[in-house]
Amino acid sequence: MNIERLKNQLRLDEGVANKIYFINDLPHLGVGHLITKDDPEYNLLPLLTKGSVSEVKITNKIVDEYFDKDVKIAIDSCKKVFDNWESLPDEAQQIIANMMFNMGINRFRGFKKFIAAIEKKDYKLAANEMEDSLWFKDKKRGVGKRAVRLRDRMLIVDHYI
Repeated sequence: MNIERLKNQLRLDEGVANKIYFINDLPHLGVGHLITKDDPEYNLLPLLTKGSVSEVKITNKIVDEYFDKDVKIAIDSCKKVFDNWESLPDEAQQIIANMMFNMGINRFRGFKKFIAAIEKKDYKLAANEMEDSLWFKDKKRGVGKRAVRLRDRMLIVDHYI
């Protein structure tokens, strides 16, 4: 898999912020990194108001460290879900890893019909299952254009083989 291509897509889809910001009341920083209790930045949260623009500046180095770690987690999660991960076309891997990065493994595992279609390498059916999901239709989480673009790419994965 072309990791740099994936990272470029994720930067566009997630955006890059050198600050703490909130999405659906959840704290993030950098490239879509969800701040957890294990992160040092968690201790700054009581100083911030949800929905506010953070005055806490996060260095590029820290953003890159979290991003590298989160991309690795997403790819490792893909390998846990798909026994045939290594045999999937790069384009399918790019799309799936992008979705995994966005949702995390627990939400992603709920896409049972999508996962079954990928395992059968039926990419058109997989695209249909993407479109038939709450993730695809969820305007609140802001994945609308991203979901449409990923679905459209999945429809033509066969052309990349």
